[in-house]
Amino acid sequence: MFITDLWESVFQPGLTPALKTATHGSFVCLIISLSTMIYISGSIHFVNLLIIALLLWATVTWFIAELNREQAKLKSNEELAKEGEKEESKKTMGNNITQTVDGDDVPKNGVKKKFMPKKEIHINPPKYDPITLQELSKYDGIQTPKIYIAIKSTVFDVTRNSASYAPDKSYHAFVGRDASRALGKSSLKPEDTDSSISWDYSVLNFKQLKVLNDWYTFFENRYDIVGVVTDLPATLPSVESLMVEKEEKEKTANDNATESTSSTNGWCTIV
Repeated sequence: MFITDLWESVFQPGLTPALKTATHGSFVCLIISLSTMIYISGSIHFVNLLIIALLLWATVTWFIAELNREQAKLKSNEELAKEGEKEESKKTMGNNITQTVDGDDVPKNGVKKKFMPKKEIHINPPKYDPITLQELSKYDGIQTPKIYIAIKSTVFDVTRNSASYAPDKSYHAFVGRDASRALGKSSLKPEDTDSSISWDYSVLNFKQLKVLNDWYTFFENRYDIVGVVTDLPATLPSVESLMVEKEEKEKTANDNATESTSSTNGWCTIV
């Protein structure tokens, strides 16, 4: 077994236990052999060789100790680097949502999976109690303590995140209304957050409709569903049907633009 370990250590970087044992064992054998020759012959030459062997052994021992220290330091640095990578990975996972005051409710890049909550949150079973836009407007944290936001006619209770939606906070403009239009545009402009039109997502383009769906997914995984808005226009199409329609229109417009460019580039004017 030792011979096998020694042979394998030849192909491994650094000092292995087998190689250290073999090194010290060789010096012990050499010292014993020289001591024996001195005892038998009494020759001064063997004495000199013994001194040289002892000095060489001491030097090799010092070198091995220094190498052991460097290997231990390198191993420690590698472990620290791994711990640093783990911490950085945790920070990256925790920052999938751009932080506001309490680190909530600002999506990044419209990527659906990044809208999941950072930690497990208890969600109550959904309730689909009917609610009108006028009734919804009362849940603004002022007229009542509760704070509601509707997205695609689904009403969410966001009271637990008053740090973002309370009356004096940035996103209070979305409160007490169906904010689909404003959220799809990621807009706080009055013309988008006005409660008389903020529900109208039909004006959104394909990309904005995708953002709206991402917002819905985010809210669905974070806040309780407490109702559904019942007095939106019956003619308002579903987001899904609008996405199909808008995608087709945008694709056709892009194709026409490409054809127009190709046609224009095909002209050759001779002067």
